[in-house]
Amino acid sequence: MLHRVRMLGYFCLYLFRRFGEDSCAKNAAALTYTTLFAVVPVMTVAYAMLAAIPAFNQVGSQIEGFIYLLITKYNISEQKQNLLINAIKCYYEHALGMPREYYTITRPKKSRNLPNVLSVEEVRLLLNHPKNIKHEAILHIMYAAGVRIGEVLRLRIKDIRSDDGYIFVKDSKGKKDRHTMLSPILLALLREYYKKHRPSYWLFEGQDGGQYSQKSIQNIYRKAVRETGGNPWSSPHTLRHCFATHLMQQGVNIRYIQSALGHASSKTTEVYTRILGINNKTLKSPLDTLYETVTFGKTK
Repeated sequence: MLHRVRMLGYFCLYLFRRFGEDSCAKNAAALTYTTLFAVVPVMTVAYAMLAAIPAFNQVGSQIEGFIYLLITKYNISEQKQNLLINAIKCYYEHALGMPREYYTITRPKKSRNLPNVLSVEEVRLLLNHPKNIKHEAILHIMYAAGVRIGEVLRLRIKDIRSDDGYIFVKDSKGKKDRHTMLSPILLALLREYYKKHRPSYWLFEGQDGGQYSQKSIQNIYRKAVRETGGNPWSSPHTLRHCFATHLMQQGVNIRYIQSALGHASSKTTEVYTRILGINNKTLKSPLDTLYETVTFGKTK
């Protein structure tokens, strides 16, 4: 029982180091409770498997077998697979005091799915669909500033720095503050919204005051998608992807986009370059060139 408690303790420490700014308690909020409670129960099951391994040199094959079981039975993601492998290693090296080892474990390759992006016309239809000015302002700010849904909820009135021409985003992902752009069109819409609703502290508040809810924003977006015939697989976060992609299509420097999005590495922002302009408006197929040549036309 003592080993089990120690294992879960070290596993939690690993999670805090992995997702937090550091392992200090003051930064513990960087780890979401959703992540913690999603993986700890699985690690509790893993304990039964770990306790049954008689020899340390059998660890690699046993871990692989356990991970494979979770993949086939629960279809766990690549991220969770790697998380479990690292946590189990942490258990052996810290809780049991075993020497650091190199385990020949086949780690899953990270999927490289392209972000879901809408066309400029699709975005225009979505943004202009709501009749409620608050709903309209929420969709506009997500696209115009490239902010996440949680960042929208935490925006305060004073974060709209109209004199300096930017939006201050506090405590974004990774507990980092950043600046993002403030469109003059968005600013005019926000001023109109403010005059009508008069929020007291948060930029967007519920009917009874306090922060607006994430579910409400999701409902606003889904309704707009449904009634405009938009992409049903898109989500409010899609507007952030559209923000980055459309800026790249305009030729904006990737460093500016990286800063506006709050990405720590430019490699994260570069994913949007993989979805740029692969269509017949920006690229010409060699087949078209082939048929346009005089020689090919005569021989046909």
